[in-house]
Amino acid sequence: MDFDNTMFVAHYDSFYVGSEESKYRLSLSGYNNITSSLPDGLLAGGHSNAEFTTEDEDNDSLLEENCASRYSGG
Repeated sequence: MDFDNTMFVAHYDSFYVGSEESKYRLSLSGYNNITSSLPDGLLAGGHSNAEFTTEDEDNDSLLEENCASRYSGG
């Protein structure tokens, strides 16, 4: 939901978060641009098959930065 209480959704055929041992690797596929009201930011942004990153556990692909620190996430 955005600040105007408008709900957006993104539909995928497959959405899976792995175990702690896999560092909570995100696996997804099959974005449906017909039924989705939100652009595909996960597949298009390179997040499929990525490990979860927090400020104290840097698993992202940025060499010089930590995504969780940079974007206040994780």
